[in-house]
Amino acid sequence: MAMGQVLMAAPIFLGQFDVSNFVFDSDGGLGAVDTVDAPNVVGLIGHNFDDSDDPYPEDIITSFLVTVALDATFDFYWGFLTLDEGPQYDPFGYYLNGSYFQLTDDGGNFVQSGFESVNLQAGDVFGFYIDSTDGCCGYSIGAVSGDPVVLDEVPEPGTGLLALAGMGVIALIRRRR
Repeated sequence: MAMGQVLMAAPIFLGQFDVSNFVFDSDGGLGAVDTVDAPNVVGLIGHNFDDSDDPYPEDIITSFLVTVALDATFDFYWGFLTLDEGPQYDPFGYYLNGSYFQLTDDGGNFVQSGFESVNLQAGDVFGFYIDSTDGCCGYSIGAVSGDPVVLDEVPEPGTGLLALAGMGVIALIRRRR
């Protein structure tokens, strides 16, 4: 089994960006937020229907938002993994004052990552989201960290998903179908 390399993540969810200042909203869906490894890493898990939903709800936006108290620049690395049929069904990105800024590439890989820097002013509402546009077929995870989010290439069959592992390390692995 291939594993992601180990990194000690730089804490970014401190002060005004402490996770206790954020508000989680599942938009009535089954999404979740994982703050176990905060202040180093925060993970957002997008909505995916359960068997009782008929028809399953679409366009469920799972979000984790904060109102900024002081002007700041929020520099972050992000990682994304989808178990859906493609990344276009669960876009991940950041939210700023009523606008969604998609970080993932709809035509890209099932595993994606990058770096972003966002200038914020006091009073801005900022955070992260996953939009489950189809409401089904596999969930997605977005992770935010102060250090690069380490993602593996597609592993051998049956390896599965390791998500938001301890010590601020993230090893997100997509299972080959």
